[in-house]
Amino acid sequence: MQKPVSCQLRFKTGRSRWGVIAGVVIALISTSCTSVDDGIIAEPDDAPVTTLRSSAPPSPNTSVVEESSAGGAIEPEDESAVDQPDTSEVPPPIEWESCRSGECASVTVPIDHGNPTGPTMELALARRRATGESRGAIFVNFGGPGGATVDRIATYELPGGLGADFDLIGWDPRGVGGSGDLNCADVLPDEPTTLTDGSDGYTDEVDAAIAVWDEVMGCAAQSPFIDHIGTAAVANDLEFLRRSLGDDKLNYLGFSYGTEIGWVYASLFPDQVGRMVLDGGVLPGTFSIESELTRYPVFDDAFRRLDIGCDNSSDCALQDAGFSETVARLFEELEADPIPVDGGETFGPVDLLNVVVGSTYLAPEFAGPFVSDIVARVDDGDVGGAENFLQLLSDGFEPAVFWSVTCADGAGVDSDQEAVDGFEALSLSAPATVGNAVDVAYCHRFPGQIVGLPDLDTTGAGPILVVGNTGDPATPYPWSVELAARLDDGHLLTYHGGGHTISGNDECIDAFVTAYVAEGHVPPENAQCGRRPTVIGVNLAEVENGLRVEEVGDGSPAERGGIQVGDIIQSVEGAQVRSVAALPSAEPGVAVVIDIIRDNEEIQLDIIPELAPAAGWFVPIVPQEED
Repeated sequence: MQKPVSCQLRFKTGRSRWGVIAGVVIALISTSCTSVDDGIIAEPDDAPVTTLRSSAPPSPNTSVVEESSAGGAIEPEDESAVDQPDTSEVPPPIEWESCRSGECASVTVPIDHGNPTGPTMELALARRRATGESRGAIFVNFGGPGGATVDRIATYELPGGLGADFDLIGWDPRGVGGSGDLNCADVLPDEPTTLTDGSDGYTDEVDAAIAVWDEVMGCAAQSPFIDHIGTAAVANDLEFLRRSLGDDKLNYLGFSYGTEIGWVYASLFPDQVGRMVLDGGVLPGTFSIESELTRYPVFDDAFRRLDIGCDNSSDCALQDAGFSETVARLFEELEADPIPVDGGETFGPVDLLNVVVGSTYLAPEFAGPFVSDIVARVDDGDVGGAENFLQLLSDGFEPAVFWSVTCADGAGVDSDQEAVDGFEALSLSAPATVGNAVDVAYCHRFPGQIVGLPDLDTTGAGPILVVGNTGDPATPYPWSVELAARLDDGHLLTYHGGGHTISGNDECIDAFVTAYVAEGHVPPENAQCGRRPTVIGVNLAEVENGLRVEEVGDGSPAERGGIQVGDIIQSVEGAQVRSVAALPSAEPGVAVVIDIIRDNEEIQLDIIPELAPAAGWFVPIVPQEED
């Protein structure tokens, strides 16, 4: 029986070992660490290693809400609604008090920065002092929207040695944690216990999701700042905090959605930008159906990466049973008979799907053994580890804020039918990981004001460093490429690997980040870290008599060497291959002999593998091997 595998034909450089995960640190962003390959890394002062494919910046867009490759946008109710703060007066200095995170404070800010004498709210923030002589502060945001920051400051370490020279400051954005906590968890119904079934369309699922939405938004509507909760208001809060702190410029490190806070701030206050690092780029229009259509297939690729990696590693608890086969079987069994857990609740297929998708936020070498062990335990009836992981994923996250910010920024959907059509498209693009319809923002039913975002225009802000991870499923690498191109003085730093974001967990990346933040040295053009696989550039399916070529990359070694779609690869360098795991090792630039069958004729081709480009020739899904 054919086992379809959409995979990159790549040649291995050593034996695959997933290793052992000692612990998981994951919230809305999860960073990863992995080994690096000599000859691929450009040290901070080295010349570029290779050329990335990056598009030129698009034409200027003068509308309040932009569209991009990340997705579409909903028109704001009032195109002048983005708050214009009054910066003529200096706010009172921040009064810090000792707390678990180091030092904590509460700062009073206007709800509407365009009306500084109007109603106010409190923002919570925390600071950890530099271990040496402080050169100023670095504000950090770990992502969201809806993610808290203050409680994480106690244990978070800045990349490289920056913590010795800079104070670390985190704040809870409005609506989250200690900042006017928009907590509607008490009215949030339990998640669906069954996966969506699109055989009769998605109308029923969308109707059920809207019922949840209306209940949560009925709670959110009571907030005094529901009309001022978007990212522009958050960026204005950040400027207020900078002035309260007394720093001349804002130094900032943003992960995932935190990158959007960063570029919005730089667009509104370009003259106030100091050093800004944006890791895991988020573009205008993200969290719309269009953006999810670019994102969910990457989650599906990550799922297949776990599956193939499990087949190829003795560290996988499901190597014999098969990862995807076990997950599929458990979906059916949990649907019919969910496992009881404490509090009278149950663990069902949606919970298992959330565990699997959540694990892809980790680096592949960590995700594999971690999630395979959890799934194996669930198969034995033990859901303790799975429940702990789900709790870790949700800690400090406010769904009401996520939906509200998404709508206020002009994303989400603007009709019931758009949601129905969107889920049909999503289910076709990512059948492995699209499981329920609850997370969509039904913005035509949003009780607050749709403000929109300012134009992405950072003219005058100076150099901004964008870090992109080629295997990032949550913020796909092309988003970072486009963000760096659209910034007035953007500089892209590429990491070849997996997991969600990377700064703080890779020595090569951290060296570049530290050189930029501490000394102002931007990386050389096309600087890259991590390990690029050696590839010929085809997608394959495992079939009974070999590996069938499903797709050939434009300009790839396979195309230049004569490989065509439909060819059946029989052997490489005389070694028979019947699975991706059987592919032999090879060196870039050294020709290999590949035997194929084409139209019942045996053909022998010489192909010269190359290091994969940062973008293109498909995403490799076999885990990176250790030398």
